[in-house]
Amino acid sequence: MTNEEKMAFWKGGDPSKVLRFTSPYDYEDCIVGVSTDGRAVYDLVKVYDYVCKEENIDGNTEEAENLVRSIYEMISRDLSFYKPEDKTPVFYRSDFVDIDDEKCISDSIYDDFCDCILGVDFRDDRYVFSLSKMVSKLKDAYGIEKEEAVKYFYSLKKAGTVENFFYNYIIVDDLYENISLQDDSFHKNNGSYSEDFEKDCIELNGKDFLFVIENQNKIIKGFLYPNKRDVLTHIQVKKAEDDDSKIILNVTDGKTISSVTLTALNKTSLAKPLYLHFSFVDFLISKISENDTVKLFEGNNVLFVKINDALYTSTYKELKYPSFERVIPADQPYNAEISTKDLKDFLDSIDDRDSVAGVYLSFSAGKLEFKIDGLEKSISCNNNCPEGFVSRFSRDCLEFLSGIYKEKIIFEIKEPQTPVKVNQDNILTVFMPMKME
Repeated sequence: MTNEEKMAFWKGGDPSKVLRFTSPYDYEDCIVGVSTDGRAVYDLVKVYDYVCKEENIDGNTEEAENLVRSIYEMISRDLSFYKPEDKTPVFYRSDFVDIDDEKCISDSIYDDFCDCILGVDFRDDRYVFSLSKMVSKLKDAYGIEKEEAVKYFYSLKKAGTVENFFYNYIIVDDLYENISLQDDSFHKNNGSYSEDFEKDCIELNGKDFLFVIENQNKIIKGFLYPNKRDVLTHIQVKKAEDDDSKIILNVTDGKTISSVTLTALNKTSLAKPLYLHFSFVDFLISKISENDTVKLFEGNNVLFVKINDALYTSTYKELKYPSFERVIPADQPYNAEISTKDLKDFLDSIDDRDSVAGVYLSFSAGKLEFKIDGLEKSISCNNNCPEGFVSRFSRDCLEFLSGIYKEKIIFEIKEPQTPVKVNQDNILTVFMPMKME
């Protein structure tokens, strides 16, 4: 397959706009593909073999060793003419030995995909990942359809970017198949539709449903300690056991919970839960308006979401969700009430401080002190915690709480290292504090 043919399968845009080398060598058959952020990616070992062949040099001689150095110098010189924002081409070495976890993929809810590394960018010291291997891993481990997996990897925003003066990883599209990233991937099963499926559906107000899935989607994308289990990639939608007009939407990884109760527009006798995969949720967010009516139903192994008269579908599978009862704490003797505005003001003042460090919450009579990385802020706080009670929370977790609880947040706590519960406004959240340092 030629360079041109490989590039033609790139799903990110027009490959003719991607920078490539044509002089003095075009490195034909050395290109692997185009990265998800739009960079031509070459295999340096193949480049070496290619130049040896072009120069008619035996690859096992001293002359060939000198050629290796000259190739590296030539490529470095060529690349120096480009700025990073010009989507500089990437040449990677496959002769790396030890994998540095710090350089693997950190913004995925599934894995760091260290077993999908093709090599190391010889110039910028970043890993090059194979899209085809990553897609196969999601299919095998999580049962995700190929189209959805490709769409997910193209959505990772850190690929190819610069962070803290270091270049992030590269994902090269070496999946030589015509796969569309367009919205029509969620229309392909409409031929499976039957009016009978709609008879027992869940019907919700667009405003309510949109609010919930936008916030639940934050959890799915890693706000609350994702541990890469399959259940964290889905929202569970089910009828309340004691009320046919109440619908519960749950997200959990077995330890962290977010559960929201909505009032349905119809009563339903739907006995089994439905599961919305996060990529489908991402798609639906862009399609739902506040005045819409949303229906959810299932049939022929397809999940249907009907927004007014528009029908959208996704392949469907049932999941074994963990029992909420096992992780919702019962006896929580202490509670602390803080203003959502005060929390937002503090989070806004953090700027770019490292959220991994965690935010310390120290309670005393009538007040709460936030502490992170040398920054401190004291606010009024109603609480019955013992003097000097300290707990440590993820910044992402606090940002999530400030997004869904509108006016106040009431923590129910037992000890600094036991589950914390927030249960108000028909929204239940349970999560673990971070370990103390």
